Amino acid sequence: MTLSSTQPAPQVLVVDAEPHIPRLIALLLGDGHVVDSAADATRALERLQAVPYDVVLVDLELPGGGAPVIERLRATAPDLAVVALAAAPTLQSAVAAMRHGAFDVLRKTVGGDELRAAIERAMRHGALAREVRRLRIEVDRARGLGEIVGESAPMRQLLALVERVAATDATVLILGESGTGKELARSSALAAAVAAAKPNDLKSTEGRASFARPFRLSGAFHLRRSRK
Repeated sequence: MTLSSTQPAPQVLVVDAEPHIPRLIALLLGDGHVVDSAADATRALERLQAVPYDVVLVDLELPGGGAPVIERLRATAPDLAVVALAAAPTLQSAVAAMRHGAFDVLRKTVGGDELRAAIERAMRHGALAREVRRLRIEVDRARGLGEIVGESAPMRQLLALVERVAATDATVLILGESGTGKELARSSALAAAVAAAKPNDLKSTEGRASFARPFRLSGAFHLRRSRK
C-alpha cells in the first residue's frame, strides 16, 4: 500500500504507559500519519469508540500485560489491525500476542523505515479483513441465510440442507413445533433458490422476482425445540 497525497493520513493509536513512546512513534512515522496516545486499555477503548483507527500499537509490557489489551481491542473491533511493541520480544511473548489477535510484533527500537513498512502491512491486513467480512455478508444475503444464526452441528446441517435443496426442483416438506423457525427456513430456502437460479429462470413481476419455470424445492427437514 503506497500512500498518495489524495489518501487521508493513516490514523495510528499508540497504547503505552510511557508518554515518550507515542511521541517517538510520531517522530519516526513523520507528517504523513496522525498519531494519538492512550496510557491504558480503558483510554484506548474510549478513543477507539470515537476514532476509526487504521492501526493500533500496543505495548506488551503494559501493567497487567499487553496481550489481554489486544484481545479487548479486537473484541471491540474485530477487523482492527493491531501491532504489538516490546523492548525485547521473545518467541513466547510474540506467540502469545498473536494468539490474542496481534498482526505483528516489533521491537520498540524499530527504525522509521521498518515501522512505516509494518504500519502499511497492518493496514493492508485490516483492509483485507474488512473486505472479507463485507463479501461474506453479501454472500449470506444472496443465499438468503443471513437471518439464520447458529454454529451448532445441527444448525450447520440445516444450513447445508437449505442450500442443497435450493438448487433442485422437487418438493420440500418442513416440519416442526410452533416457534422453531419453519417460516424462516422456508423463506431462506426460497431466497437461496432465487440467488442460485439462472437469469432465464427468473422474470420480473411488479418489482418482485418470480420463476418463469415450475419451481419446487427438494428435501425435507424437521425442526424441533432444543431439550435442556
